[in-house]
Amino acid sequence: MPPATDSELASLERLLNGSIDVLWRLYSQANGSVTSPGIGGGCLPLRLMPIHEVLQLQGELSSIPYVHLYRPIWVFTDDTSNYAGVYTAQPLRAYATILDHDEDDASPRWVGVESLLRSAMSLNGDEYACDTPAMQSDLPCSTRPTVYEEAFAKSLLVLARDEPDHDLCRAQVFMAARFVSPPRAEVLSVFLQDQDMWIPERVAEMYGDWGWEPSVNALAALAERGVPNGDVAAVRALFKMRSKSAKAAIQRLLSCGKPRVVQAIEWHRRQ
Repeated sequence: MPPATDSELASLERLLNGSIDVLWRLYSQANGSVTSPGIGGGCLPLRLMPIHEVLQLQGELSSIPYVHLYRPIWVFTDDTSNYAGVYTAQPLRAYATILDHDEDDASPRWVGVESLLRSAMSLNGDEYACDTPAMQSDLPCSTRPTVYEEAFAKSLLVLARDEPDHDLCRAQVFMAARFVSPPRAEVLSVFLQDQDMWIPERVAEMYGDWGWEPSVNALAALAERGVPNGDVAAVRALFKMRSKSAKAAIQRLLSCGKPRVVQAIEWHRRQ
């Protein structure tokens, strides 16, 4: 496919609310190509969509909760209904994300398009379609976020506590969680008690990955409540911790009377 025309680039600039250098370079040099000029070359599991396709897609995905505030533009696809793009509005401008066809989570995952493309190029050919949504990401942060990112996360979590719309609350928590690092893990603990299926699951997964010991009792309580998704995620997190208190909590959960929890414990013990 030939490079984008001046008219197409003008449409893209309006859509981006200005210029984002890496995307501008990609579209100027290789609109529609599966290579990544200026990023190091090589095939990508993501196809850079022609601008007319980008424009059409924006309307189709405009109903995803909360994204209208930060306006992600979807410019890549793996042609299995997974899309990647970049936010165009502050405070997330230039952060990149991916939309998994199995999960309406458009929270930021990379600090920029270059980082997204490097992650994409690290996949093996056999992993392209099945692992595109699971590409290694920059966020959540393993080190402390910037003051700016922490303030953004804090404001979202404050909004989420009083948000009556479950979809918006979930989007706010998921977005804020991308900018929470282990030293600030406690700010998410209140959401282990949320009645939504996915919010406690996400927080439990993060605590398990971090091995955050202070969450052991709250994770055990989540499992005991039997909230779908969250209960099994809590068990998984406790097994990841491997601490004495986590092992004691697992042992207590065997008598909680929740079949799904007991089955999850037995499964992990067989691994």
